[in-house]
Amino acid sequence: MSTSRQPAVCLLSGGLDSVVAAALWLEAGHHIALCLTFDYQQRAYARECAAAERFARARGLEWRSIRLDWLGRLATYSGSALTAAGGDLPSATVEAPGDADSAQAVWVPARNAVFASVAVAHAEAMRLDVVLAGFNRE
Repeated sequence: MSTSRQPAVCLLSGGLDSVVAAALWLEAGHHIALCLTFDYQQRAYARECAAAERFARARGLEWRSIRLDWLGRLATYSGSALTAAGGDLPSATVEAPGDADSAQAVWVPARNAVFASVAVAHAEAMRLDVVLAGFNRE
């Protein structure tokens, strides 16, 4: 089935990658039936949530946030600094953008796979064929 003008379930973190993906989808004349944001106890959740909700509401899109406390616990257990219980966040600059150690410091086990699975479940329940995501290549 062609994706032309089909509605999508959109993973919308509020970050640049997901917002650009959503904006390009809409600009191409497609529709977003539902935007999903996830709360896995990440430090930036309040900012991410506000940005995602603001984007969705400004475009008249249905939006919801889903709690994944268990994923936050796994992240903390694995040593991720992204959760409040984690350690110091790594810093980076344009000249020194980061390395494998800094990527490991913010790694959340299977995060994007979990997000995609939840979005696919919503899409299936809504009888939609498209899940829209903007994952940054690390």
